[in-house]
Amino acid sequence: MKKLYLSLLLIATAVVFLFSFTTADEKPWFDMEHCGFCKILTEYEGLLDNMTWEHYEISNGIVSISAVKDDYREAFDEVGIRMKEVGERVMKGEEVPLCGMCTAMGHFFARGVKYEQVKTKNGDFTIMTSDNPEVVEEMKKWARRTNEEMEKFLAAKKKE
Repeated sequence: MKKLYLSLLLIATAVVFLFSFTTADEKPWFDMEHCGFCKILTEYEGLLDNMTWEHYEISNGIVSISAVKDDYREAFDEVGIRMKEVGERVMKGEEVPLCGMCTAMGHFFARGVKYEQVKTKNGDFTIMTSDNPEVVEEMKKWARRTNEEMEKFLAAKKKE
């Protein structure tokens, strides 16, 4: 899984350069239908309803925690593999549509975010840090918005 996040870091860097003329605010924050990364999550029935993805601020960055119910662990792991494959296509220069969240993530990864990912029994957690106060603030803003948008997304999904 550590290789997955290293790949995602490289992908995010490429994404910033490929999509440098489009800001995250010009796109929906999540676009589960069109985003080359996010739509993979919807292709596994029940996965989104049986996992969590939360972000917490720390002094020099954020911690992202993913947890998944045992019955959906295999799907969760497959999503990671498939996202890595999309990332490899991006690295080769293929244009991939991105949502606002993935675009924003790419921007701060391209600015040198350090990260460490740990696989756990129930998912994984990633610590992302920076020595640059501007990047730290950007990550914290991303984390807050992603948490808020995830709540809205899940509430709307429950109404369907």
